Amino acid sequence: MSTSSTAPLRDLLDRLSDHPSIDAALGRREPVIAIGEAGRALVLAGLVAASDRRPVLVGTATQSEAERLATDAGAVLGLD
Repeated sequence: MSTSSTAPLRDLLDRLSDHPSIDAALGRREPVIAIGEAGRALVLAGLVAASDRRPVLVGTATQSEAERLATDAGAVLGLD
């Protein structure tokens, strides 16, 4: 398992990209995925990595939640 200092969890993307929920969400115009807080960053990273669409807009209840989600997703995706 190889990791980089900018994306130490990047290897998880291979597993996420093949998950049926990711495929189903990308195939819908208005996808909804319900997931616990602990898995949100991983699912977000999986969706971003599996899709060519940019930008990706994600809503959160608070600014601190948005910052935490961005930091956690960055651990998977890298700083870009």
